[in-house]
This record gives sequence, structure tokens and C-alpha cells, in this order.
Amino acid sequence: MDSAGFLPDAGHVLLVEDNDGMRLLVTRCLRESGYRVTGCRSGAEMWLLLPEGAST
Repeated sequence: MDSAGFLPDAGHVLLVEDNDGMRLLVTRCLRESGYRVTGCRSGAEMWLLLPEGAST
């Protein structure tokens, strides 16, 4: 981690949170730390984004 707190190629986070404000806050924090973030409002929405056959 460099002095700005950025993690190069930190990865991708799939965030599932039904509270809009909390989802936006956590998304912003993760992005500022170098992560790519995909946010979902529910588990059902999450499953629509995952490739067929994905289990994790």
C-alpha cells in the first residue's frame, strides 16, 4: 500500500446491501481504497449479476 492508502489491483467486491445510504458509503470507501465495486440491493439482484453456475 502506498502513502495515499491505495492498493494497486486490489480486486473486485460484490457488495449486497439493502440500505441505499450504507451501500453508497461502503462503495465509496472501497473505491477510494482501489477496489472495483458492484453494488446490489438484494440477494436476488446479486444472483442476476453472477454467471450461471457460480456458487461463490
